[in-house]
Amino acid sequence: MMQSSQAGASPRESRAPEDNQEPTSQRRSLEISDLRLSFGAVQWIQSFDIDHRPIELALRFPRLANLLSGLWSDAPAALAVLDDLLTDHRGGRTGFPEAVRLELMVLRSRLGGTA
Repeated sequence: MMQSSQAGASPRESRAPEDNQEPTSQRRSLEISDLRLSFGAVQWIQSFDIDHRPIELALRFPRLANLLSGLWSDAPAALAVLDDLLTDHRGGRTGFPEAVRLELMVLRSRLGGTA
């Protein structure tokens, strides 16, 4: 009797790609630099008044703080990223923790976007 692995492609290999993949499968692999704040991100955070620093964002999502700090001088690009982060494009997403969502909205309003 022939086993299924010898008969051809395994069920995993023969599956068609799904249109609705898990969000985590659409992300690039994490790198060490994604797990900690860059020096530029620390300086960016310190540039805000102490009461308006995106601390929760930095603690929970250092990769996003690094990204935003690098884009901050390009307001249209930073606004586009913030809009994308604050909008559910796939439906049914849990979203960010409330403290992070509020910080993202404050950042967006600082760049001239509507909060």
